[in-house]
This record gives sequence, C-alpha cells and structure tokens, in this order.
Amino acid sequence: MQFLGSFTESLGYILITIERRDPYTGDINKLTLDITELQLSCWESGSLSAKEAFPNLTHYEREFIMSGITEESWKKYIEGTDENSN
Repeated sequence: MQFLGSFTESLGYILITIERRDPYTGDINKLTLDITELQLSCWESGSLSAKEAFPNLTHYEREFIMSGITEESWKKYIEGTDENSN
C-alpha cells in the first residue's frame, strides 16, 4: 500500500497525516496521527501487524490506516449504529 499523506512537526512531535479513500462512501479522508515513519514502514512491509505497529492508536485509527474506513463509516456500515439516525 502506498503511503499518501504528509509529515508535520508540532511542539516537538512528528505527526503524520494519512490520506485514504473510504470504501463505503468513496470520500478521500485525512487523519493526523501520532505515529512515526518507522512504525508506518514496519506495518507496510508486513514486519508488524497494525496492532503491534500502532499500539497507541485506537481501533478506529488503525482501521483507517489499513482500509480507509472512518470511525463514522465503521459505526454506520459495520456496527449498524448510525449516530445521526433517530
């Protein structure tokens, strides 16, 4: 998988912005995460699973890196819990 995103230095931390297409909505989304280039590289190469490479991230953040599915899409299309429906 090709990395699409950017690196931002903020308050001494390196934040990486990941860009992915949500397969459910077709939207291209960006998420800025507190991960390193090494973590991303280890996951992309298959050396580490997403859970091993990104232990500090939530399930939704790891899923976004792996598949592009946003937290909102996960809740709506996979869990079936759309927060906007009454």
